[in-house]
Amino acid sequence: MAQYEVLLTDEASDYAMAAYDWYEEQLVGLGDDFYEHLLVAFDQLSQQPNSGRHIELGIRKTLVFTFPYAVYYSVKGEAVRVLRVMYQGRHPDEWKKSK
Repeated sequence: MAQYEVLLTDEASDYAMAAYDWYEEQLVGLGDDFYEHLLVAFDQLSQQPNSGRHIELGIRKTLVFTFPYAVYYSVKGEAVRVLRVMYQGRHPDEWKKSK
């Protein structure tokens, strides 16, 4: 099975780094745990890009195990484009907004 390339938008990267920083401030090492679980989610997307829940035309969502975060993404050709890494306590349409 071919693996898809996982590409993050600048916004997705910024949100992921902000989450990492927040968790690391709460407890040293917790940010690293978040990062590892995020990498597992990205790895799953590279192997099974259509496994996430379809939320609207061309957009899917998958959850980050153990942490209340979701990855919003689209699949184009053989690439997964991560649009946002977002805390699930936010409004469901928040992922659509630009910073």
